[in-house]
Amino acid sequence: MHVGSLSYLFPRIKGSQEDVATLALTYLLQQSNILRSAFTALAAKQLHIDACDLRYNTQVAGQQLERPDIVGTDKSGKERIICEAKFFAALTSNQPKTYLDRMNHSGGLIFFCPQSRIVGLWQQLLALVTSRKIDGFCVDVNGVHMAIISWTDVLDTLLFSANRSAPEMKDDLLQLIGFCNEIENTSFIPFKSEDLGSDIAQSIDRYYMVIDSVAQILMNHKEYPASKKGLRATPLWNGYAQYLKIRQIPIGVVFYRELWKKATSIETPFWLSLHNEKWQQDDSVYRYYATLPAQMVERNHDGITYIALKTPVGLTLEETAKELANQILYQVNAFHQFIT
Repeated sequence: MHVGSLSYLFPRIKGSQEDVATLALTYLLQQSNILRSAFTALAAKQLHIDACDLRYNTQVAGQQLERPDIVGTDKSGKERIICEAKFFAALTSNQPKTYLDRMNHSGGLIFFCPQSRIVGLWQQLLALVTSRKIDGFCVDVNGVHMAIISWTDVLDTLLFSANRSAPEMKDDLLQLIGFCNEIENTSFIPFKSEDLGSDIAQSIDRYYMVIDSVAQILMNHKEYPASKKGLRATPLWNGYAQYLKIRQIPIGVVFYRELWKKATSIETPFWLSLHNEKWQQDDSVYRYYATLPAQMVERNHDGITYIALKTPVGLTLEETAKELANQILYQVNAFHQFIT
């Protein structure tokens, strides 16, 4: 029977974010036969081993005092699967060799990590062992199979099973999914070799160039030219902004990574903020925002609210800037009409 909930457990779990996620996952596997069976089937398939009806525990110490994240044992008490849950922490001295030795030439060791880290972490693991390839992400190391899978695949599999056969587990599982998403969204993502080319620097420059080009187009507009008097472009830790006044309405045109990373219906790096004459957002601004589709409006950690600008794809710099400038003028004129 399902008892308790992760909302009760999360504040009481001590340790790193990885520890919290691991303990929460183990709790779910211990609470539900359905989720436990689905998890075992997924891990066994990835490892290319036969395993069923396993029981899962966490931090089970071995002879070398190693403590794997999760250990799956069969009815006889034999360890069949060891799971190591990673986000962006480095491998420890026990990983993977001590855990492979612990399996005593049978069973499997499976790592799960963010999708963005799978290739890099797998290459690290392969460099530490002598192995025989089974498939792209599974090898045999002296009779023990070692594999890797993403957190997303694990949690999506459990959610599918919960939706179909264990609805009482869904709320707790969604809490864990949200927690894992937050870890991925706020953690440092390791570099890949393709991230280091000079073309990446040029790619990053585009976001700043677009903001400057949009500002220039708005200042050159014949009917409603923008003014920058007393204002200047501002570098932000989270991006870059140009501040202008159009029809005496202060606005911010912003390349904003914080909002870009958020899970919104409109994925875009470019945003517009509206203000009153004191460069504040007052009741009139908020009432206007309330007339817009909810997916277009997002608030940052400081409480400032922004309108998402839909970024065109496949256009030149000038064409992109013109399209964004048109969206800004539309919003400014609509806001001007709203308050007059």
